[in-house]
Amino acid sequence: MSDRRGEYRLALLWWSAFAGILVCALSYWPAVMAMQRAFDVPSFPPGGVDYWLCWAAPLVAVATAGAVAFLVWRRARLALAGFLVAFLLTGLCMGMFGYSVDSMPYYM
Repeated sequence: MSDRRGEYRLALLWWSAFAGILVCALSYWPAVMAMQRAFDVPSFPPGGVDYWLCWAAPLVAVATAGAVAFLVWRRARLALAGFLVAFLLTGLCMGMFGYSVDSMPYYM
């Protein structure tokens, strides 16, 4: 019986990580671009506090909400951990790629 429970926990972890990747891939850049439009933050030249806040705010918001849910909702900790780690790592990778795209005119 415990072997079956371990398989379930591992599957839950992987599916929640996949959900974190998918949610981040579909929502992170639109959220960043909407914030940049709302606060009139230019994408070139990249830099400045407002530029970096636009890139960091969606990740900080999800991390904060996830951390609170992780502390409060004990039964969902495994799923939340998988989701949060995958979401944040995917967001960091997308942020690095977005910064390279924004700074590309420097190299042309």
